[in-house]
Amino acid sequence: MRLEFGEFVDAADRFEVLKPLYEAVKRQEVAPRGIAWAGGVESSQFENVVQPETSMK
Repeated sequence: MRLEFGEFVDAADRFEVLKPLYEAVKRQEVAPRGIAWAGGVESSQFENVVQPETSMK
C-alpha cells in the first residue's frame, strides 16, 4: 500500500476535481509530498485504528 504524506496532504485530496483558484491552493498543490510504503498492517487495541508498518522513501 502506498501512503502519501506532507504538510498539505489530506485524505483523498488527489481525487478532488473542483478546487478553488486561490493562489494559496496552487502553492499547496506543488508542495513536496513524501511516499511511504506499508508492508503490513497491525491492528490496534482500539476498534477503528490500524497501524501500517511503513518504510519511508
